[in-house]
Amino acid sequence: MAATADTEVTIVRPRSGKLEAGLVVVTVAAILGVGGALVQATQVDNYEPRLFGWQISSFYDLNPTDQAIYNALVTASDELWWIHGGRLALPVEGKEDEPWPSVQDLDEEYELAPFVKDLAWSQHGKVQWQRIAEFSFEGSTVYYGANGEVPGQGAYLLVLSHTHKGASYADGATMWLHPNPVAPAPTTIKTDSLIVNGWKEIIPYSGATEVERLKGV
Repeated sequence: MAATADTEVTIVRPRSGKLEAGLVVVTVAAILGVGGALVQATQVDNYEPRLFGWQISSFYDLNPTDQAIYNALVTASDELWWIHGGRLALPVEGKEDEPWPSVQDLDEEYELAPFVKDLAWSQHGKVQWQRIAEFSFEGSTVYYGANGEVPGQGAYLLVLSHTHKGASYADGATMWLHPNPVAPAPTTIKTDSLIVNGWKEIIPYSGATEVERLKGV
């Protein structure tokens, strides 16, 4: 049927999709922004050590003197295992039954910090060191340091032992700190006994956190 001259023709234009598209973009951006903020707020640093009450951080919880001695002990622990291995392979004449060096040996023969009585030793309290236990294949060798003269420094233990790794053993070292610089040498290095007597195990950093600490970032 043809339209008459009086018929009004209304043209309905399709609604533009620009507004809807803009709203979608804004909504998605808001969701991503909120999600990112939540992730940032709840993110956990996997490299951060999980400390028990009887442990302290090697980075946050040590004063400069204790940290200097701790760092020296970390380096010394590796050297001591090498010395021990050498003494087992080629025993020192007259010390065949002494596979671990005495403190006097570490001072005079090996000049190994923190045992050697050099300028650093004087600056870090003139700690008096003893080897209070030693072993060849089982047990633990322990070096004990006390009587430091720097205010606020503690007493120290370096414990060297074979640790279980699956069906084999691995050489290991742990360091302990006592807040009292004249704390007596322990009669046993069982963890429970050390804890009861006030010793704190020093927990080192590792991985990315240690890299950040060394770089100072």
